[in-house]
Amino acid sequence: MSRSKQIAIGFALVVAVALFAGFQTARLWARAEVARVEAEAEAIRAQRDSILTATAIRDSVRASVERAVSGLSAETQELRLKIAAMEQARAQAQRDVWLLRTSDDTEREFRTAFPEFADAMRMTELRPTPDAPSLRYLMVPANFARSFIIYRRNSEAYEAQRDSLAKLDDLNGQIIALQDSIATLLALNEQAFRMGYDSAY
Repeated sequence: MSRSKQIAIGFALVVAVALFAGFQTARLWARAEVARVEAEAEAIRAQRDSILTATAIRDSVRASVERAVSGLSAETQELRLKIAAMEQARAQAQRDVWLLRTSDDTEREFRTAFPEFADAMRMTELRPTPDAPSLRYLMVPANFARSFIIYRRNSEAYEAQRDSLAKLDDLNGQIIALQDSIATLLALNEQAFRMGYDSAY
């Protein structure tokens, strides 16, 4: 065999060994790459499952909170209706007092409204001037005037409290509406994130 043939065979052998080694290296690298990609995919699946679990828990909590909010909203509405009915009854009772026709009716209503004064009060008639008609008066001891002052001040304080509570209720309604808007925006953001995440994975 000639020297050039030996070199060619040697060269072919080196090339074959190099090709075989390259093929084996490529095959090992490909296996490692496949294993790395599979591990990455598994990590992504685990992350996705973790996010889905957390989302399911959050959705369950949200549903529970929404049920509680619904119950409290119904109770709040029921209280508002009761308050409106109480206000109507108060206004009607006030009109009824103004519609009392006789002093006897007025005396009877006064005794009902202030039973603590019933024993001390007296009805009397006075004529302011000799030519004026007689007028009937309810008399109570002067010290009882303090009670009327207290009743009046309490009444004014209760009216101020009522007005403040009505304003507070209105402000709470506005706060709830704004919080609902925030919750809606957060839900829309979450939905967009889910869509993007699901389409990516």
